Amino acid sequence: MLLWDLDALDVADNTSSAAHSNFEEDRDMMDDGIAGCEDRVGTSDHDSHEWLDDVVIQDTNVETIMVQREEKTLDVGAFFSKPYSLKAKDGKTHNVRDCQPCKKCGCACQIVSDASMCHRHIAFLHIDAYRKWCKDNNFTSMLASDVKEQKTAPVIASAQQTTIDGHLTELPETPVVIPYSVTTFREATIEWLISTGQPIQAVNHSSFKKMIDIAARATHGVIVPNRKATCHEIMDSFKKQMSKLKECLNASNVDGYFTVTGHWIKEMATTAWELQCAVLGFTQLNNAHNGQQLGQALFKIVDHVDIAHKVGYTSGKMNIAYMDKSTS
Repeated sequence: MLLWDLDALDVADNTSSAAHSNFEEDRDMMDDGIAGCEDRVGTSDHDSHEWLDDVVIQDTNVETIMVQREEKTLDVGAFFSKPYSLKAKDGKTHNVRDCQPCKKCGCACQIVSDASMCHRHIAFLHIDAYRKWCKDNNFTSMLASDVKEQKTAPVIASAQQTTIDGHLTELPETPVVIPYSVTTFREATIEWLISTGQPIQAVNHSSFKKMIDIAARATHGVIVPNRKATCHEIMDSFKKQMSKLKECLNASNVDGYFTVTGHWIKEMATTAWELQCAVLGFTQLNNAHNGQQLGQALFKIVDHVDIAHKVGYTSGKMNIAYMDKSTS
């Protein structure tokens, strides 16, 4: 006989209906969450996978890995032959390589087929050729010394104190223009006299005043010639003067004259003497002359001024080459 508790049955029904209602609500919330995720991802952007951009997938292709290994040992392949088996004296078989540079020199050299052993052999015998090959082929040197230098160079550079030299630019030199004033010019003149050892009366010389007058008329500054240019100008001026003198002496229409000048000392006071000079006379020489003819002309002139008894010594200048030519 079954006895049903109606109150309990009502409670159970209410509980089951409430649980069913809660389950329905949870399922609706889950569906809404999935729909929201689909809306955020976008049905048309499933192939973009933007949320996987930071994920790095390791390449497991064997061929790619082998190519990378071959690129790292490209220098070994350039200097050594392909590896082959060689039976040693102890009976063991080793994989070795032949050194191509040594083989070209006529000395066979087998090196164990190991990259480090090959690099040691290159560093010992073929370092210059290896570095040249690396430079020509844009290959990073794998020698132990070069690798160490590559690792320590950034550390040394970072340890050094930075400077601002790279940010500075040299400004062009601007000439300093000193304005004219009486005081400034006097100071410059005195400084020039002292530094060059000039006599004090040099400032009163006509050539100095002429130079200052010419410089005062300059409107765009004065260019002072250097030592080399000054020496060149002096030599050119001397050559021009000598050329003009030769033209005067070698002219066919030049007449010859014999001139006598007298020099004596005049006593102006008891302790003051003054040197005096004057032209005593001159005569024209119409033909070739020698020493005797010049002596006769001198005697006539000093006798004419009545000083023949006072003449003790005479000195003169004459064209010796012309006299030799006339007497020959």
